[in-house]
Amino acid sequence: MVEIVNVAARNSLCVGGGLGAQGTYNLSDGTLRVSDRKNLRNKFKVGCGGGVGNFNQSGGLADFNTLGVGHNDPNDTNIGHGFYNLTGGTLRSRYKVAVGRTNAAAEIISYGELAVSQSAMIETKISMAFGDKGSGTLRLLINSAGDFDIRSGSFWGSDARLVVSLTDGYKPTIGQRWKFLATQDGQLYDDEKVYQLNTTFTSVTEGFAVEMDLKTASYYLVYTGTAAPSSAPSK
Repeated sequence: MVEIVNVAARNSLCVGGGLGAQGTYNLSDGTLRVSDRKNLRNKFKVGCGGGVGNFNQSGGLADFNTLGVGHNDPNDTNIGHGFYNLTGGTLRSRYKVAVGRTNAAAEIISYGELAVSQSAMIETKISMAFGDKGSGTLRLLINSAGDFDIRSGSFWGSDARLVVSLTDGYKPTIGQRWKFLATQDGQLYDDEKVYQLNTTFTSVTEGFAVEMDLKTASYYLVYTGTAAPSSAPSK
């Protein structure tokens, strides 16, 4: 078991942080916990301040307060690139997950990519954002007809990009649907509908479309049959 606690003094940790830096973290078993219960906005970042970060998780539990993938703070003056490859295990955030996050004062664009397989699980209590003043990509790794298990209190982002990678030779049928994002309890509250499902996908892999289902408070991916892409996550 790997456990890191009480990092409030620096407020954040970053894999691949700083101009020209390159960092990689591999988690295959056990628990990585970076948290401070007194400060939910305490961050674990992958790729920040001009660096390139890679986090590869094939098993175990990654437990954070806030996870930033491609995340720049106001004092960062260089573009950060972050890649989180989740092929197994559980990713849990007590506050939020932000993929492609640039604070307004930074005035630069960061890039983040989160790749997720159908055998993995993501659970975020408050929110999950793709392209929050940055460029955020969600890559779905599909090798079966099974749904994804990605849950959050809400979803938002103005520059979200959805990329589909078919793996293990899998070929879907026309009209096939996968649930890939869902609220924690599968419900929407009347005064929060706009906030809870507020992710705009500015681009989707050719041959696929995105549908929003208010009854199940979920996003679905639909195969339209015009293309059948197959590729590995970016690095």
